[in-house]
Amino acid sequence: MLPKFSLFSFLQLQDFILSNYS
Repeated sequence: MLPKFSLFSFLQLQDFILSNYS
């Protein structure tokens, strides 16, 4: 598990959430 992958996943999830709340 690479930290970079975790960060990428977190950003993807946040973007997904923001898109839904928009």
